[in-house]
Amino acid sequence: MTLVPSREMETSARTGLIKLTLSSFRSYKSLSLSCDARPVILTGANGAGKTNILEALSFLGPGRGLRSAKLSLVTYAGEPPLKESPFEWSISSHFQTPEGVTSVGTGLEISEGRERRVVKIDDDRGLPQTALSQVTSILWLTPQMDRLFVEGTSARRKFMDRLVYLFDRSHAARVARYDYTMRERLKLLKQGRHEDAWLSSLEAKMAESSIAIAAARRTLVERLMQAKVWALGVFPRPRLEIEGVPEDLLETLPALSAEERLQSLYKANRLKDYESGRTQEGSHKTDLRVWFTEKNMPAELCSTGEQKALLISIIMAAARLQAAQEGLVPLVLFDEVVAHLDEQRRQALFDEILHLRMQAWMTGTDRDLFLPLNDQVQHFEVEKSTLTPV
Repeated sequence: MTLVPSREMETSARTGLIKLTLSSFRSYKSLSLSCDARPVILTGANGAGKTNILEALSFLGPGRGLRSAKLSLVTYAGEPPLKESPFEWSISSHFQTPEGVTSVGTGLEISEGRERRVVKIDDDRGLPQTALSQVTSILWLTPQMDRLFVEGTSARRKFMDRLVYLFDRSHAARVARYDYTMRERLKLLKQGRHEDAWLSSLEAKMAESSIAIAAARRTLVERLMQAKVWALGVFPRPRLEIEGVPEDLLETLPALSAEERLQSLYKANRLKDYESGRTQEGSHKTDLRVWFTEKNMPAELCSTGEQKALLISIIMAAARLQAAQEGLVPLVLFDEVVAHLDEQRRQALFDEILHLRMQAWMTGTDRDLFLPLNDQVQHFEVEKSTLTPV
């Protein structure tokens, strides 16, 4: 299967990471890696340190990375290196963008027993994590996500929000603001402080953020369901649906009316939320439902291989949509994904990565699986957390 680039793809500039520096991160006491914006292949035995590099890259976006690890747990466990900075671990990078090179860094700082993740973009230090979504677009697929469709809603919701980040750079800040306001309201309820004015103010902010979050999620799904973005014909075509109270309100009400209705619901649920210790309704409860269109079957009932193929379809459709609308593509991390695809689907994925001029980072234990990409990619062999160009 060979795809012919569209005019939009031909005129879009290649973007991607061109330098990565790690200090005291996982199995890497230190690492300095230079590359260009072509796809990157990392091969080596299990435990060699391949996934640790992908995890470092995932920390260049908002959140806790592809393993959702506690920040202190990713610190290098060997002999402590000489400290040239106050960080327990740090990640520094340079991204090639159409506007030039942007530097992005993050690290863990511990002061007085408290952990704090520091973010720096170019010369601006001390930024919130949400600022990362303004300059980076990062998606990933890992073996741990094989059960995304059969486990709880939290992982599916986070996956959906990472897709939203590609098109709405303010979405991460909205989610963070909603989560903070929800925690503050619950804190008041748990303390038995039921002052109506204070709670109403927090509930109004929660409703405003929740409806804005729901609107962004709905827009994402509407865009992805456009037929033209599903280009990988040998992969299953998904149907996406969102289930949640804020989303349901937006089905029939304008945004302001939906906010008022949701705020009233928060007020009516104060006693329930106090007794249960958690907020009953809101954008933190929304779920992403996925169906295998050709079989009219929910994803959770599909085979493991079909579920992985559905996830790849969604990720690549989002990348294609971003390329068509913005002339940019996200940095995509595929951890041990290729080995689980048959030859036809593997070639289709490779063709689409090259077609989109995407810097995909792919790991595997079998070098031969990546031979069709030959000199169109950069290849590194990883052994005991040491990278050697192939």
